[in-house]
Amino acid sequence: MQSDIYPSIREFIEDLDQNELVDLRREMLQPVIDYGISKLREGRPMNLNYICTHNSRRSQFTQIWAACISSYYGLTGVNCYSGGTEATALYGMVSEVLKQCGFRLNQMGAGNNPIYFVKFSHTRPPSVVFSKEHGNFYNPESGFAAVMVCSDADTNCPNAPGADRRFYLPYKDPGDYDTTEIQAEKYRECSQIIATEMKYLFSSIKNAY
Repeated sequence: MQSDIYPSIREFIEDLDQNELVDLRREMLQPVIDYGISKLREGRPMNLNYICTHNSRRSQFTQIWAACISSYYGLTGVNCYSGGTEATALYGMVSEVLKQCGFRLNQMGAGNNPIYFVKFSHTRPPSVVFSKEHGNFYNPESGFAAVMVCSDADTNCPNAPGADRRFYLPYKDPGDYDTTEIQAEKYRECSQIIATEMKYLFSSIKNAY
């Protein structure tokens, strides 16, 4: 595995137990795995655009963990993006949980929807994170897979123009617990579930070579 990943993040990834995944989730991940294997074997990039309604919680977690864990396995040609059916902002608890895992977030600018550079490696470029609609100019216009990570996005975004594939991989919304005593716990839980599934996804692709 890649030694340039920050040690605390590397340890977190190594501790993730893929055996916790139930068969249904493995079945939902398999088409994404097959897509990635096909793309990379053909020498083409695996572009993933993770989409949820507000692009503030689940789609941000998946973009960042996918970028980090694909790098952890030394996979090249994997590019990770995120978007929503509307733009809001990266939710504060998401950034706090990522920091607890060892990610380093640098905020660029101010305003209601600032840009963050999220670093997980000494040598690899950071993930560029901000809330945006899935068709934003920063995201690819074509040749990507749209991965719907919440049921609202799956319903409200039946078409993702330019996508060559569309996958449904929903996660429970940690935002349902905002302002409650278990808010932080639920955000950490969401992050860990997503990280575990991204580990399964990219380790499966890595093992196919």
